[in-house]
Amino acid sequence: SSLRSRSPVGVAQLWIVRHQYTFMKKVTLFGFIVLAAIVGVLFWHYFNGAEARFVHEATMAFEKHDVNRLQALYCWDRVSDVTKEKTWEANSNTLSRTVIDIELVDPDPQYIHDWKVGGVTYVANLPVTKQLQVRFEPPEGSASGVHYVMLPYNVGKKGGKLYLLSVAPVK
Repeated sequence: SSLRSRSPVGVAQLWIVRHQYTFMKKVTLFGFIVLAAIVGVLFWHYFNGAEARFVHEATMAFEKHDVNRLQALYCWDRVSDVTKEKTWEANSNTLSRTVIDIELVDPDPQYIHDWKVGGVTYVANLPVTKQLQVRFEPPEGSASGVHYVMLPYNVGKKGGKLYLLSVAPVK
């Protein structure tokens, strides 16, 4: 009697339903894998593109001798108005020179330090993750083949974006 209750159509339907369910699981899993890959590529592009965008913006500021554009690349967290003004003045003088090239490099610890002024200790306002190395045309009257290299600009990252750093009192 149990054999009679199983019709060939019922067995075939069970086979089809079971295989459709398995197929749908595979399609869903494949869809999630594709979605994860797309999101991964977008994140990779966003975070790797941050360096290229930063160097491009810095290059444009130097090539156009645009102090406001360069100032916009700074992180000003905890920086005093006096320091902002001094930075603007220093950048105005620096931007009068002709740039040869700009490169984002790994930080050289020799240029990362803190110092005290009037009993207050100052440090970079974000952790230094890179440095912006800028080479200029030599000043007029320099010997042939001489290049002027500035002290590197310290660079830090905040919210996935790179910034030039300034100094601020230790928290």
